[in-house]
Amino acid sequence: MGYFVTDPDTGRIVGQFPHLYPIWIAIGYGIDGLTGARQTIGAWGILGVLALYFVGARLVGSVPAFTGAALLAVHVTQVWFSRYPNSELVLQAMLLAALLAFARAHIDDIRFFGPVAATLFGLSVFTRFSAVLGLMAVAVALLIGIIDDRRPRASFIVVLTVWLAAAGLYFGLIITPYAEQPIGFVRNLQPQHIALLVIGALAAGGFYAGARYDAFKKLVRRWLPATLVCLVVASAIYAYFFRFSAGRLAEHDAAALRTYAAYYVSPYGLAAALLEFVLVVRQSFWRGPALILTTVAFAFFFFYKVRIVPEHFWMARRFLPVILPASLLLIGAVAFSGVRRPWPSVPRQRVAYGVRFAIGLAFVLLLGRQFAIASGPILDHVEYAGIIPRLEVLENRFEDHDLLLVESRAASDVHVLALPLAYIYARNVLVLSDASQDKLVFLEFLTWARTQYEDVYFLGGGGTDLLSNDVAVTPVDSDRFQIPEYESPYNGYPRGVRFKEFDFGLYRFVPPVEARGPFILDVGIMDDLHVRRFHAKEQIQSSGVTFRWSRDRSFISIAGASADSRTATLWLSDGGRPPGVARARIQMFINETLLGEASLTSEFLPYSFDIPVEIAADMTRTGNTTPLLITANTWNPGQVLGTPDDRELGVMVDRVVVE
Repeated sequence: MGYFVTDPDTGRIVGQFPHLYPIWIAIGYGIDGLTGARQTIGAWGILGVLALYFVGARLVGSVPAFTGAALLAVHVTQVWFSRYPNSELVLQAMLLAALLAFARAHIDDIRFFGPVAATLFGLSVFTRFSAVLGLMAVAVALLIGIIDDRRPRASFIVVLTVWLAAAGLYFGLIITPYAEQPIGFVRNLQPQHIALLVIGALAAGGFYAGARYDAFKKLVRRWLPATLVCLVVASAIYAYFFRFSAGRLAEHDAAALRTYAAYYVSPYGLAAALLEFVLVVRQSFWRGPALILTTVAFAFFFFYKVRIVPEHFWMARRFLPVILPASLLLIGAVAFSGVRRPWPSVPRQRVAYGVRFAIGLAFVLLLGRQFAIASGPILDHVEYAGIIPRLEVLENRFEDHDLLLVESRAASDVHVLALPLAYIYARNVLVLSDASQDKLVFLEFLTWARTQYEDVYFLGGGGTDLLSNDVAVTPVDSDRFQIPEYESPYNGYPRGVRFKEFDFGLYRFVPPVEARGPFILDVGIMDDLHVRRFHAKEQIQSSGVTFRWSRDRSFISIAGASADSRTATLWLSDGGRPPGVARARIQMFINETLLGEASLTSEFLPYSFDIPVEIAADMTRTGNTTPLLITANTWNPGQVLGTPDDRELGVMVDRVVVE
């Protein structure tokens, strides 16, 4: 994750995403190490709040702009993503500043801002490709500016052309894999979409031709804002009240606007923003057409199809660059819509003025309080706090001439440690693609790796099948710790901090031992390469017994057992199942052959099963490990006892001996 391998033979790679934000991480790292790298996004979050204030002050006044910026500063998603790596906040500051510079250049006729606006728009494309929506909106703003006899500034066009040419080369030659997604989007356009594009192009040509006539200009100035208002309001009403999943329309796409309103601005906040949008477009459209059109473009694109994701509240960040800031700016403007003119001299008007101000202030304070309450729990939260010292202890175990293999994300969360070990601490790390590897291919890889590296290690938490008669390991170390991670419910609001557990063993690959004998495995201690589909290691503190809970189907890989093996003995317990839960029953298989079954008690007892002669012979003939399968009827503590533990638990496995 994080890089595309564009040439496996030479090892040529390219970053998975555009590089402007990673460049700033590097700058932060150069200034203050890891702390500076982590604080980079916070600096961009502050710049985004300031950019919203300045662009809003020009359009709707300083008081509404300050209100919108203050609401943004306390909004839970702005606060969260000011501490969490993302490029949306960089794009937020870039686009808002670019839109302000554009208005200064083309509406306020300040020549200096033409190249500034072009440069900011050009750089935004190197942040996220979605910045092209802003460029499209600006192109439309330039076109309709003809109605006001405002021609595009040559300095803006020339500088922007240079930046876009550079971006074309960048996406076409350097970050080609990233460009495949937008290219695929264009290729997958349906006939109706192409027809709309053709109609839009013809309309633009007709608009340009008609702009030479005064009657046409007058007609456009009168009806264009009203038409835009009707289009947006009608679309919002449809999306909020009448758009539901059907056919190829996914549920989370259909509910995008409702999700945004419910989780991020509240329904009455959305209604207030729409009301002010109507007022702003009617009264101030020609003072800031680019900002208004950019907001509309982003809203239509993202609420139509893209990613107001229900899977993780904190990951729904696609609206951060434009939609959320614009919404809060409009909310601030509607709250003080009646108090933006000078203090009236007539006493009666002063009373009305004061009442409107009080109502607007109360509305903003109530909404701001709601945002602040939502942000409160995360103010002192540090995601993954304490992981850096753990990583530093781990990385000190390896030298530049070592190779570390890390089990796949399908097996456990240990892959989370691999990324910083490779990218920050410059260790040689490879993450396996799957929990089950082709043993012959892996043996060939391991043979090659031993010619390139002094030692080859494996880091895993249980669930990777690598061992064979030709692949052996020796335990090096193990560790277990928890780090805070905010809850991520499906289509729900996070309620607090959970803890991500890391339980892993470190092993070094060694030459296999030819001698065979009893297979003995103490489950719960350095067993990671022998167990699959088990829960994490545990220990009973009073007795010191280590174990793992099985699932409905759990596997133990038997390695090095003798052909004379005749018995498989497992020390098992049902874990003390509560009343009303079916008694624990297991079945034991080797190579899909049923060895027997048993009913368990709450005590750890040995259960022995005879191994047929032909099965024992098969265990030594194959070059791979032999799977021992345990099936069990499971129960869920969360459902039965109402506890936070929602695991499906089978039986407790303490020890396995094959002899």
